Amino acid sequence: AVARQQSAIAVAQRDEARRLLRIATARGLAAQSIAEQDRNPPLSLLLARESVLATRRAGEPMLPLAYAQLIGAVSRVGGRPFHDQNIRVNRVCPQAGLMFTMDQFDRARLWDLNAARSRQTTRSLGRIPCAGQIAFSPDGRRLAISLRHEPAILVWSIPLGDRAQLFDRSTRDEPLAHTKISVPRPNLIPCLSRDNRWLAAGHAHERPRLWRLDTADPQESMIELDGKLTGAMMAFDPNGRFLVTAHRESLKAWDLTAEDPAAEGRQVLSGKGSIARVKFSRDGRWLAAISIAQQEEKLIDLAEG
Repeated sequence: AVARQQSAIAVAQRDEARRLLRIATARGLAAQSIAEQDRNPPLSLLLARESVLATRRAGEPMLPLAYAQLIGAVSRVGGRPFHDQNIRVNRVCPQAGLMFTMDQFDRARLWDLNAARSRQTTRSLGRIPCAGQIAFSPDGRRLAISLRHEPAILVWSIPLGDRAQLFDRSTRDEPLAHTKISVPRPNLIPCLSRDNRWLAAGHAHERPRLWRLDTADPQESMIELDGKLTGAMMAFDPNGRFLVTAHRESLKAWDLTAEDPAAEGRQVLSGKGSIARVKFSRDGRWLAAISIAQQEEKLIDLAEG
């Protein structure tokens, strides 16, 4: 009984130490954000975001300092938050200068971080109850959000060619239209290709699926790929030719230029254990894969075979 009590005390002390470390990390990131706010506003914004997430990732409340600095950082890079309530979710697409936010009432908005200092740098995306996983395409022209309690993914096409019209003051509260795609289960993890033609989605221990977003009816274009995922790790190459998926003890590359991509999957790595992450070369030819168990990096030439 004494041993159990001592063990419980030790666990409680460990959890408290971790909580205090998260608070200290959030405060430190907020301080760094403040230090960079005049010298490098975009970096200040990213640091403020990480400051908020330092506690939110563990399901704990945001520090008031972290939240206040996030609001200030958004204002300094050209936006002034419209939300009257606390921001619950935010994602940044640095390449496009966009930020997605959602408040505690599920009201979602898109922000133009490249705009001049003005209130008119936001566009409503409507209410998104039970939003799950969120993904921008690399250039910010598409946004995909899975739903946690409904088997669906919402996809927005973001017309960045005319930012003035997209963020026009007269339409900023009119929700931007989206496409709703039915999927096999809720809360799938979405992934968008760099050329914005493909949506991939999957979940650990399930088969990945693909949709062509540039067709008249993306729902009808669904392609189911072979092999259950490990950790839902998927990545598109920079040229939009390959989708790479991680499976138990292997890595597969799917040729998206083929008439039937599901029939053109090939194993490009095997016997290296679970893959932690992958990274493509700029030309899309080379793939670096890092395994979890062996902690080694393997370089793969996708042009072979």
